Amino acid sequence: MFDELFITLKEIISEKYSASDSSGSVITLQETGKPEKIKLQNKGKILVYRFDKPRGKGVNTFLDLFHCNRDLICKMCDYVLVSHSKNKIFVFLVELKSNATNNPMQQILAGFLLSQFIFLTCKRIFNGSFPEIEYRGLIVSKMAPVKGNTKSTNLNYLKEKIFHLPWQHIRYPEILDLERYKQD
Repeated sequence: MFDELFITLKEIISEKYSASDSSGSVITLQETGKPEKIKLQNKGKILVYRFDKPRGKGVNTFLDLFHCNRDLICKMCDYVLVSHSKNKIFVFLVELKSNATNNPMQQILAGFLLSQFIFLTCKRIFNGSFPEIEYRGLIVSKMAPVKGNTKSTNLNYLKEKIFHLPWQHIRYPEILDLERYKQD
């Protein structure tokens, strides 16, 4: 079921937003124009999308649908990661921050809403049973977490106030093991 679902996602999302498509390997994520990198480890297949593309003259993104003259309208999280475990799809909305943590939740929420649209579209055209989807926000920065922090043995997700999206703010780890964040 998951292989077919991943194929359907690839059919509906333009290749220009695909940052990686791999299985069981280590993937490097990096914020645009910043030296910080994070290594991501996942068991099984993972799709990595980057919708936060730089905009400029002659560069078209899906955000061209909007007038971006208002703050936060054209903000998006850095990465949307799609993975699975057992009978669930996990969608990780990742915002990488070097030092400043300006509006990371707004960027996570934008990725959440876009991901919901993508999965509802996928569900509409998918032939077969559709798995449960869990969304998780991860804000990764150099700064010590102030909210939604994680201790080495305990994962405590905070819930975002409007959409009740579980999220955490974590420090840049050497390797981000997604399996850990698939736990309830």
